Amino acid sequence: MTIRILMKFNHLLAFVVVSLLVFSCQTKKPEESQDPWAFEIKKIEQKTCAGKECVSVDISYPVFGDKKLQSLIERIIVQGMSFEGQPETLSLDSAVQGFIGEYIALKKEFPDAISWEYSMEVRVSYQSDSLLSLAFDSFSFTGGAHP
Repeated sequence: MTIRILMKFNHLLAFVVVSLLVFSCQTKKPEESQDPWAFEIKKIEQKTCAGKECVSVDISYPVFGDKKLQSLIERIIVQGMSFEGQPETLSLDSAVQGFIGEYIALKKEFPDAISWEYSMEVRVSYQSDSLLSLAFDSFSFTGGAHP
């Protein structure tokens, strides 16, 4: 009888040990095991016209899961399209609307104002397990002879 109890105990012990080994091998949570450099491309395309003249914004940039990296990318884009005196803490959507709003305000004051344009493409130029390099290509035209 003690042999049967020991055999049942050994089977139970073996089951527990195997179960612990199987479940303890998962050291990372599923969301932590994702590639930190994985990204998707997001595009913002807006165009508003007043008569023949228009204001257009065309932005293409990678969206990463890392919030700090994403915040930095969006901050650089916002700085490129912000006017003097605007807060640099604007969200990307607010900056786009601000750029369009500035053109509409100018067009009301000066009906002969010519079209404005802002475009930026952010692309991954190099990527490895430990290094990420981004290229920012931008163009801005607001009708003036100065940047």
